[in-house]
Amino acid sequence: MTHLIVPRPIAWVLTRNENGSHNLAPFSYCNAVTSNPPIVSISIGRRDGEQKDTLRNLERERQAVIHLPSVEELDAVNQSSKPLPPEISEVEAQGLPLVQDDNPLPRLASSKAVLYASLYAVHEIGEGQQALVLCQVDRVFLSDELGVTEWDEKTDLPVEKLNPLARLGGTHFARLGETLSRPRPE
Repeated sequence: MTHLIVPRPIAWVLTRNENGSHNLAPFSYCNAVTSNPPIVSISIGRRDGEQKDTLRNLERERQAVIHLPSVEELDAVNQSSKPLPPEISEVEAQGLPLVQDDNPLPRLASSKAVLYASLYAVHEIGEGQQALVLCQVDRVFLSDELGVTEWDEKTDLPVEKLNPLARLGGTHFARLGETLSRPRPE
């Protein structure tokens, strides 16, 4: 499926580790599920039968910050996929700057689009090999660089400025190419 269903958006998920540091991991099995309430899905596999830090942290803390990375963040996204022990922060290991605002968890300073989310539900799939995680979006942050002063789900975002990073199969990623528009038939 990883080579067939392409391109896929990437959820670059920040959670709080048990020791208070921050876990950061990319997931490309993710997407919007509903608009009302605003729910996104993330599929989290197991590594050697063990629950990944992101899922463990989400189930304990019930909060996450989901970054929608841009092409400029490719190397940091890729590096954050490296398995580290639970007590080691991928954020600190890469020296990624954080911004703390009025949310309990910080966001990455470099990200242009961020979803502050809370855990909605977890569904085990395939005898516990995969967890389908549903998160409710509580708040959206958009960088001033995008030029959007107010946002709701119908706001057109300047995707060329967002420059979203997408996942293909294997070691391949993609950037947005030409966009096409068609009015919906009435």
